[in-house]
Amino acid sequence: MLTRTWKAAARAARAHPAATVLCTLTLLLYLPGIWWGVPFAVAPDRVQAWGSDELAPLGPVAELHSVFLARAPRTFNPQYPLLQYLVQAVFVAPYLGWLFVTGRLSGPYTDYPFGLVDPATALMVFTLLARV
Repeated sequence: MLTRTWKAAARAARAHPAATVLCTLTLLLYLPGIWWGVPFAVAPDRVQAWGSDELAPLGPVAELHSVFLARAPRTFNPQYPLLQYLVQAVFVAPYLGWLFVTGRLSGPYTDYPFGLVDPATALMVFTLLARV
């Protein structure tokens, strides 16, 4: 099965050489910078990532909770379309579930450390997943 996947990828790369070059160049340029400004959340004032318009680490989860689950939701922030939050949640939700199953998330709380046993590591992973 894996061999067929690699063969199909090689066929696609040969069929679209310009796209292959652009994709490779993009990965080489942007992948080293994925760590830039990742929060090291050892205190409540260090939870946010460096970028001023970055949604990570808890933006997508908080917005979706506010829109779909909160009894008294805060005002929806239309900075990004709701689909953006849903797409990021696809990447973040499995890790959030993993934290809950392994006991590293005691429950969702709105204040630091948000119910996380190791908030520094968890929020760093949330940020990287959201950037992917």
